[in-house]
Amino acid sequence: MSAETTALKLRPLLLATLAVAAVAAGLAAGIWPTWKLAGSRGLAGLAGGLAATAVGLAAGLLVMLPRAARGRQALAMGFLMASPVRLAVTIVLAMLLYWLTPWGGRTLVLWSAIWYLLLLTVEVVWLANILNPGVTPKTND
Repeated sequence: MSAETTALKLRPLLLATLAVAAVAAGLAAGIWPTWKLAGSRGLAGLAGGLAATAVGLAAGLLVMLPRAARGRQALAMGFLMASPVRLAVTIVLAMLLYWLTPWGGRTLVLWSAIWYLLLLTVEVVWLANILNPGVTPKTND
């Protein structure tokens, strides 16, 4: 194994922490307006969108993580290869929920898109932290 490969730490706790924080922030910001605008069916759509997106994120990770043992460049390429898988799984699951459930509707589609963007941001921050360890943002002090 090369020094680069052994230095690559996947930091699953960081990914889990970022994902939980993003979901908590999304729920905190979205539950009340969704309830007021769409009622309980809207909240079911919010949960369904989160479920579809979480499965899409997991599918993307299953494509990306096996490449991590080959180093940083392979992990970055794995992320690019996982992007269409992640998007396709999320869209297919969201559309299945839309067509097959009584609570599928515009709220489900809207929340699927919001959750997708939120969790994709989490994954990008996590990956950037892995690919550039020890890099901190510069401030204009």
